[in-house]
Amino acid sequence: MSKKYDLTVNVDVESTSRAIFDMSLVLKEYYRQMGFIAQKMEATKDLSYAGEALSCVSNCISNLRIDLLATRPIREYDRSIVNLRRKDEE
Repeated sequence: MSKKYDLTVNVDVESTSRAIFDMSLVLKEYYRQMGFIAQKMEATKDLSYAGEALSCVSNCISNLRIDLLATRPIREYDRSIVNLRRKDEE
């Protein structure tokens, strides 16, 4: 008789969804800053604000913590696999 395996993976998505929500807050703030920079450029007709916008975009990318979109799910799947193995050994 072959052994039946329960391959149901119970993953916790809370930490990853929280990271995504936090990123949305960061994006909202940079969205506001970029709009303000565009308004200043329009009002003053000064192209040097493009450099300020570039700096803003660069800071936004580094502050997003995009790495969490990869590391948290990988860690969670690893935890789930370990739990499946423990169930199998029981």
